[in-house]
Amino acid sequence: MLNIKANGLQGSVRADIFNAQDTLVRTEYISASQPVNVADLAAGLYFITIHEERMPVTLKFIKR
Repeated sequence: MLNIKANGLQGSVRADIFNAQDTLVRTEYISASQPVNVADLAAGLYFITIHEERMPVTLKFIKR
């Protein structure tokens, strides 16, 4: 599970997960307190872009 602390996030927002080759591997709709299940992803480097009202935010994470 990937836990994202998103203060001020209201409702459900789109989260896109990209692999290191910049290929979209998944799109989910998440809320502020909902973890993202990444158990089925292969080990490696990923980026998650959270599309909120003000502007998208991209974070890097490593799946082990």
